Amino acid sequence: MNLNKMIIYIVVLGYVIVNGSMQLDFFAGKNIWEKYYKVEVSSPAEQNIIERMTEVEAGRNAYYAKTVFLLTLIILLVFNVPFRLGFGISFVFYASIMAVFFGMNRATIVYSFASVLTLASYFISSKPEWINHAK
Repeated sequence: MNLNKMIIYIVVLGYVIVNGSMQLDFFAGKNIWEKYYKVEVSSPAEQNIIERMTEVEAGRNAYYAKTVFLLTLIILLVFNVPFRLGFGISFVFYASIMAVFFGMNRATIVYSFASVLTLASYFISSKPEWINHAK
C-alpha cells in the first residue's frame, strides 16, 4: 500500500470517528458546532463578544464546505481525474473554505494539515496515476 492510500484511509477513518461522535453529541442535545467558533474565556459576557456566529450559521457554513467538497470530487471524477488526486484536491478546497469561515482553530488546522498531506503524498508516490492517465 502506498503512502497516499494509507493517508486517505486514515483521513476517512478519522472522519467516520469524528462524525460518529458528533452524531452522539447531537442526539444528546449538545451544540456540535461550537468546536468551530467557541473560544474558552473566563466570563459569559466575554464569550458573547468572542462568538462570531450562531449555531445555525456555523451549521450552514460547515454544510456549504462539505457540499463544495462533494461536488468538486464528483465533477473531477466525471472528468476522469484519478480518485486519489480528486480526493486530495477536494479536501484542500474543503479545508480552505472551513478556514475562511471559522478561522484557524484546532479543527481547521487539522483539516488543513491533513488535506495538504493527502495532496502532497499523491505527488510523492513513486508512479502517480495522472502520468499514466495523460497518455
